[in-house]
Amino acid sequence: RTLFPYTTLFRSEKMEALTKKGNVKNGEEVYEICGACHLPSGAGRPDGTFPQLAGQHSTVLIKQMADIRSGE
Repeated sequence: RTLFPYTTLFRSEKMEALTKKGNVKNGEEVYEICGACHLPSGAGRPDGTFPQLAGQHSTVLIKQMADIRSGE
């Protein structure tokens, strides 16, 4: 069983995401889910179980989300 089709899909998804422009309103709505663990401020958990998102470069966040979705 190969993961090649999925790897290609997620790699192209990541590349497409890197070309998009941010949407603040949509981001604020979607972040409510993330904020439950990463805290509303994006500071992450003091014990490190959920890392800081606030201040991260957009390419880092996109790569991390794509890697998580692809199982990496």
